[in-house]
Amino acid sequence: MLTLNKIPEKNIKAHPFRSLLLIFLVAVQTLCFFYTVVLAGQMKSELEISEQRFGADIIVYPYSSLTKISKNKLLMQGTPVCYYLSRSVLKKFDNCAHIKEYSFQVYVLDESGAEPIWITGIEADKDFVIRPWLKDNKKLTLKENEVFAGSNVKAENGFVKLFNHDFKVASNLDTTGSPLDSMVYVSMETLKNIIEISKAQGIKDYKKLNPFKSFSAMLINTDGQNYISSVTSWINLHMRKVIAVRSEETMVSSSNGIHSSLNLTIIISAILWLILFAALFIAQSMIMKERKKEFYVWFTVGASSGKISRVLLSESFLLILTGFLAGFSVFAIFLLFKGLLLDFSVTGLALIFFAALLVSIITGILSSYITLKFTVKKLNCQMLVSA
Repeated sequence: MLTLNKIPEKNIKAHPFRSLLLIFLVAVQTLCFFYTVVLAGQMKSELEISEQRFGADIIVYPYSSLTKISKNKLLMQGTPVCYYLSRSVLKKFDNCAHIKEYSFQVYVLDESGAEPIWITGIEADKDFVIRPWLKDNKKLTLKENEVFAGSNVKAENGFVKLFNHDFKVASNLDTTGSPLDSMVYVSMETLKNIIEISKAQGIKDYKKLNPFKSFSAMLINTDGQNYISSVTSWINLHMRKVIAVRSEETMVSSSNGIHSSLNLTIIISAILWLILFAALFIAQSMIMKERKKEFYVWFTVGASSGKISRVLLSESFLLILTGFLAGFSVFAIFLLFKGLLLDFSVTGLALIFFAALLVSIITGILSSYITLKFTVKKLNCQMLVSA
């Protein structure tokens, strides 16, 4: 027996072409939504890394150390120089506003090998300028007696020699095209061990150096680009024996460009999604016009506008749900094929799924409801005139 609840399913099977057309449009719209979310997420992650690779907003050096290096050659990731100052000179630093994060670096030069090599002690848990350049896991723990090695540093069987002692390479840096490529980075604990090794070899240059109490450079990120100039001025005005050097305007412009690229991608994806929504709306309008005879039959047998709406909206819901699941299946296969599925947590994937489902149902049902109401109203007017 044919019941009202079975009519939507019968209608879908009776008109496969129009049903498949609507399913296809919803599936493409769903894919567009998922692709936009994934692309925006990936771009944001990659662009954040690119932005971080610019280095610190400000670097603070002992004033006298700048006599040994040219300002034109300063790297915002730290430029090595054998000069040390007690961290106690920075006691006023806590009074400086708009500091987001900071970390210290200590430089030691190893001249025991065929080629000199700079060793940079970093605060492994606070570093924000070297980690973005790591080839592998950016959150990799730098253990004691392990190093991060620049791309040009020669390693044998995963070890580098520093003061004629082997140290394990935990990770390499991507090529930077700068002196960073020929440097190694160690934790302050490892640097202390290296200093002890140099003392045992009779090298007196670092015998009084305590990497936990001294610094060669202090790297600073501010709360925003607008504060770089004011923080630089504050440090140079209120702190003795040090000089603050800010990042160049070109870096600020590049950072702005990064955010503009991400915003442009989201805008283009949103426009594409709206075009697909418009295509779905137009397709539903054309289908509604073709179903005028069907509506006449409904009215002839005494069906109310409410019943007609219920049947057709139920039909639209089934098509939208089928199209959404088809789009999501293609998206899941794409993630699996590209090896990106593991990049999403179960919670994150579930949130994206239900958000996309909600958007698809709301937009699909809304466009169906609008076209249905317009068509039914027009038919009622025509029937009144003919009567």
